[in-house]
Amino acid sequence: MKFGIINTNTQNFRKNNFNLLESALDSANDVIIAPEFFLSGFSVLPYDVYEERLSHLLQLSRGRKVLIVPGSMLTQISKDTNIVKNIVPILSDGRILKIFEKGSETGEEKLTSHAGFVYKKGDNSKNFFSHNNQIYSVEICRDHGRQVIPNDTDFQIIP
Repeated sequence: MKFGIINTNTQNFRKNNFNLLESALDSANDVIIAPEFFLSGFSVLPYDVYEERLSHLLQLSRGRKVLIVPGSMLTQISKDTNIVKNIVPILSDGRILKIFEKGSETGEEKLTSHAGFVYKKGDNSKNFFSHNNQIYSVEICRDHGRQVIPNDTDFQIIP
């Protein structure tokens, strides 16, 4: 199994991040992992921007059997609320397989309150899935070592 790791500064989102992802997709990887805040930078994604970026990710992944873990992003959970969560969508072949939530708080409250939003910790108790007969567990940032992962986990991903 071949893993592609995208290593870049994520303080600010750059449109070039999609080029980095596309390059990793073209490199015959089985799994691509990007860092935390890869698609949001250290800011909140309004729901419409989140949908736009997710749509672009789905389009890039269409027709490819690659598992994509595009890092986490601070995202408004719907256009009708000011609630924000730190989430990681898991994608493959133009589909969302899962969306995981960060269960801890490590500065998100400050980032979101400055933008007029409210950070809500997520439920990380089910941040695992099966793909191609492998069990993957996803631990977002400070959740690593604090959340329970299944004993039969094959790969532990920490974006």
